[in-house]
Amino acid sequence: MEQLRRIVTLLRDPRTPKLPRLALALAAAYLIWPADLVPELIVPVAGYLDDLTFVWLAARWLLKSGASINSGGGGGAPPPPPPRRGGGGGGAPGPRRGGGGAAPHPPNPPLAPRE
Repeated sequence: MEQLRRIVTLLRDPRTPKLPRLALALAAAYLIWPADLVPELIVPVAGYLDDLTFVWLAARWLLKSGASINSGGGGGAPPPPPPRRGGGGGGAPGPRRGGGGAAPHPPNPPLAPRE
């Protein structure tokens, strides 16, 4: 019962991320939608389990995303993600690694004129 209260509180709180709130709304819509991935009439137990699984996953996501809000974790935006590690393309260009702040390579000397 306490978790249900927390879910309702998180749904009303404007600081809760929108994507988990939307996921829970879509899972609830899937619960009452007549078309299912696994129909209840053909496979009774599994048909209800897939509905409840979607609702459970969405509610769990909502509770985890709102954990920092309820624990007083700053009262604002969530903390920034940790810095990326390792190589790989993509992302914003940053300082180069491995050079240790070495001076840039000198330009090539001009070519000598041909005779």
